[in-house]
Amino acid sequence: MSGCIFCGIRDGPKDKQIFENGAAFVILDKFPSEEGHMLVISKRHSQSMLEAGDDDVSAMFLVAKRMASRAKERLGAEGVNVATNIGREAGQIIDHFHVHVIPRFRPKRRMPHNEMQPELEAELIARLR
Repeated sequence: MSGCIFCGIRDGPKDKQIFENGAAFVILDKFPSEEGHMLVISKRHSQSMLEAGDDDVSAMFLVAKRMASRAKERLGAEGVNVATNIGREAGQIIDHFHVHVIPRFRPKRRMPHNEMQPELEAELIARLR
């Protein structure tokens, strides 16, 4: 869809992608709430999970499962949140179906929702690929 930031990322260079298959691609959240916060993004544009086809929803959550496992294995996360936001009131900022995969650590490694630093981004991409 023209003007959609996620469609632009989908169609752009792949150097920041952690994973890709026929249905989805995975990148780090630009403003992470935790170290390793990933976005599983549908290749097919739909506003949210409610508008996406069942096959796309299934495929997205299978990728989210894979990324949650990687967060535990490769980053040492003790837990992982997997969630999608539907609508502004629920925190959806970009109108394109995506799933958050947020590693959780003890002690917490919370990031202040600042833009990801390039050095940390490169390190995390390498560890999660």
